[in-house]
Amino acid sequence: MLRRLTTLCVVAGIAAVPLAGCGSDDSSDGGIASIAPQDTSLFFEATIRPEGDEKTAVDGFLSKLLGDDDPGAKIEQLVDDGFASEGENRTYAKDVEPWLGDTAAVFTVGFGNDSPSSSDIPAVVAVSSDDPDAGLDLIRSESTDVTDVSHDGTDYQLDEDGQAFGEINGFIAFGDETAYKAAIDASGGDSLEDAGDFVDSESNVPDEAIASAYLNMDELAKAVSASEGVPPDVINSFLDTAVGDGPIVGWVTPNSDSLELALSAGESALTGTGGGDLLASLPADAWLALDLGDLGEVVDNVLDQSDEIIGFSRETLVAQVRSRTGIDLDRDVLSWLGESAIFVSGTDSSDIGGALVVRSTDSAASARGLSALQRAAGRNLSGGSQVRPLGGGAAGFEITEPGTPQPLQVFQDGDEVVIAYGQKAADTAVGSGDSLGDTDALKQATDDLGDKNASLFLDFPTVLQIAESMGAGSGPGYDEAKPYLQAISYVVAASGTEGGRSVFRALVGVK
Repeated sequence: MLRRLTTLCVVAGIAAVPLAGCGSDDSSDGGIASIAPQDTSLFFEATIRPEGDEKTAVDGFLSKLLGDDDPGAKIEQLVDDGFASEGENRTYAKDVEPWLGDTAAVFTVGFGNDSPSSSDIPAVVAVSSDDPDAGLDLIRSESTDVTDVSHDGTDYQLDEDGQAFGEINGFIAFGDETAYKAAIDASGGDSLEDAGDFVDSESNVPDEAIASAYLNMDELAKAVSASEGVPPDVINSFLDTAVGDGPIVGWVTPNSDSLELALSAGESALTGTGGGDLLASLPADAWLALDLGDLGEVVDNVLDQSDEIIGFSRETLVAQVRSRTGIDLDRDVLSWLGESAIFVSGTDSSDIGGALVVRSTDSAASARGLSALQRAAGRNLSGGSQVRPLGGGAAGFEITEPGTPQPLQVFQDGDEVVIAYGQKAADTAVGSGDSLGDTDALKQATDDLGDKNASLFLDFPTVLQIAESMGAGSGPGYDEAKPYLQAISYVVAASGTEGGRSVFRALVGVK
């Protein structure tokens, strides 16, 4: 029973962000992190009663997403419907609102069964409240076979499923008993609130954010090591290479016409530079575009780290590619590989296509590299595939394969190298017609990103159209979700380095 009530409370709390009225101050002296242990693996916290500009922004965003001028009332009705669907004679206004405070959090201890994918991860939900007794009365009334227990002088209760609930330092808390006991221990001192990594990472979260998350990479490495039987130092080395040193922190910030989702991690050897102007120059009809940054630098870094990532040295990989294809990666590819981006356009099988566009840092070297790629393709392709020069004197070649409706074209136009699937994508990839940077969607998103160049663009209505044409509309629950999906206009993201950390920001725009 407590598991179901937990779901209802989370919906009634975290999803009830825009509900009318101002909340009360937290009932404890510290934040919810003061009852989370220092070795917490994942900590998520949300403001459930924002005020002032934050509330205005949340209301504006949800009004557009939900298609309702009073999103608070609509969400309250959804909560009431949730109670009713379970046969409960309860409402948000009568049974939840009186005790619900300003903030809620979920935190985990370990990853359960030493696996990050375990469905039984020890977790606790905690909610601030000025009247914890009222909240606990609701939980108690929904439970059977309640047992009174105690840990280190703190009383709590267990329900019929062995789930714990009670009050810890003024917070209503419920969840896995092991994690609950750890929360009691943390409340006496040495909590997450005092952990240096947590404090440092939270300093990256802006004041206007309404939710934040903290992922302890050391605990993740321990779980992966135990689950896969890989030495911890190997896991740590891989994670440091992939996402940098230290924890990952994320946050959510509302705007009236978009929602910002951000991640901050340690500076990584695999982080592309991104954020250039190449994406904006791609065709205006692209519904997906991704700036890969300096692809040469990324590939070079991957090769340098290959021994740690896959167990093969750079020299071994380069030698294997040369022996199998005749291509010298350093001379034929890395010597000219620069800023790169990819795009996808078209809406059905007859015209869908896309291209990788690369700015060459040495046009002569890239021309020689394309010749090497053409020779390698001619030697290694089989099964009826054909490689032939492009017509009209264009520099490049075309590959056709039986059963593939459109050809693959590889060519150079000025200082840009293009690998395109489909004739339309090849024709529009370089300087032909309107560009993505001219579209209203990308202009608006760039403004919302603070005039930073986008590294990812997704035209959501077109994606939805394609998904429906492929049968997505027949899935269970799609009709209920469709009005909200139709309200989304775009997803745009930017990445870069701020204060020595890699930062990724995504905006979900609404109409």
